[in-house]
Amino acid sequence: MHYPSGEPVTVPRHVDVGGVTPLLTTATVMPVRRVEALVPVLTVLVVVALRSARLRSVLDRAIDRLPEGPAPAARQRATWTVVAETHPRGGGAPRRVTVAGHDIYGITAVTTVHAAALMAAEGYDRVGGLAPAQAYDARAFLAALVPHGVTVAGL
Repeated sequence: MHYPSGEPVTVPRHVDVGGVTPLLTTATVMPVRRVEALVPVLTVLVVVALRSARLRSVLDRAIDRLPEGPAPAARQRATWTVVAETHPRGGGAPRRVTVAGHDIYGITAVTTVHAAALMAAEGYDRVGGLAPAQAYDARAFLAALVPHGVTVAGL
């Protein structure tokens, strides 16, 4: 399923591509397999609902009743995978890199702290709005995540 993300903006800053299409599995947003097929329909309904101030207000109140996030045990059980695949212009073999792990909340904290530490280090001289791959060495950054349970394949 298509979803809005920053990659269509950031990837072309450092890679010559014809386009970037971010995709998300429906299981990511609807972990209950029996209703997973309804995600595309529900997405349209939510978009329509968000255009109505009254319905948006009802949704805001419903969201406010939800817990702050999943319990620690549920976070550890939850897995995530990011796949980046290239198809070179003019031919050539496609390449694929897969990065996977558990606890998306925890790894988000790790990546944020690691990125801040790199930017605060003496000698860091990159400025402006940068794609992550422009701001840091991708291989080194991903290697720093391995001790936190992240696996990297295809690099």
